[in-house]
Amino acid sequence: MFLLIKFKNEKTMAALADIELQTEKVKRLSTAKRIVERAEAEAEKLNSFGVGGVDSQVNFIAFLESLGEEKKIDVEVKNPWIEKRESSKEKDYFQMEVIAIGTWNNLMNYYFLVEEVPMDITINRVRFKVNEKSLEEYLKVATTTPQWQANMELKVLKFKDKK
Repeated sequence: MFLLIKFKNEKTMAALADIELQTEKVKRLSTAKRIVERAEAEAEKLNSFGVGGVDSQVNFIAFLESLGEEKKIDVEVKNPWIEKRESSKEKDYFQMEVIAIGTWNNLMNYYFLVEEVPMDITINRVRFKVNEKSLEEYLKVATTTPQWQANMELKVLKFKDKK
């Protein structure tokens, strides 16, 4: 009888140890799954920090133009090109000139929005010039608002295409 109890006790202890081991494996797998999900979310955030291939470059230009429509200014993107960075295997810069025409306030609001875009954008240079004809009209009548032209050179982080 004693041997039977001892044998059953050993089997029970082995079963409990196996259950603990399986429970620990489930916890580790669950933790690993959460880590992978968080890493995927973080990778998605990083990928949205710049532009990738041609499609996302076109989308970025369309996005800049749509911001102009929102702020009631005319926006034209000219001379887009890729600045190759030989020192980096992962990133280049997508550069362009943005020409915007509108009132002073609308242009300032537009450039504020561009600066606030959650991407790695560098504004290299901004030049403003008042439209002489609209300024003369403004000085004569003072009921219109002079139109300004702003030229901005900017670059945005571009992830290199994976080969």
